[in-house]
Amino acid sequence: MVTLTLIGLLACTGNDDGFGNGGNRYEGTDDPTETQDTEDTGTVDSLYPEGWPDPYDANGPSLGTFDAWFDEFGNIGDVIYVSVDYFDPQDDLVGGRFKVWIESEQGDVDGSADGDVKETTSSGADGWLEDSNLFFVISVEDEWQNYHLKIRAWDKNNNRSNDLEGWMGPD
Repeated sequence: MVTLTLIGLLACTGNDDGFGNGGNRYEGTDDPTETQDTEDTGTVDSLYPEGWPDPYDANGPSLGTFDAWFDEFGNIGDVIYVSVDYFDPQDDLVGGRFKVWIESEQGDVDGSADGDVKETTSSGADGWLEDSNLFFVISVEDEWQNYHLKIRAWDKNNNRSNDLEGWMGPD
């Protein structure tokens, strides 16, 4: 049985003329056979700190890294406890949702789980935010296995984060 939660954010905005950051653009002249090469001096102000991954949607949360460890959680029992650092300039992750895909190295666990993102948690079914981290737990039966996790989040406006994935295990 598996239960999961996750969230993150990253985006960029373009200039008013619709061109990107730097490079050349061609502007028409009176002579249809002639073009003028001009430098685009517009800049793109990122909403995210340098080094954060781009989210799938421009205003989505950016997921940075995650830590995972085996623990016990309330009345659930043995779980993988996951902490994901995220950046969300719009601060609208609460009210959003997350999804986690999990697969064991042995191949006997292969599934996914999702949940809502809350300010605090009252159960392991939801994710919760604390100190710029999204927390959630995944119920597991075998603490001796290695697990591959893939995490994705959406803010309350349904803007999707980047995918974050990696392995965790007893070592």
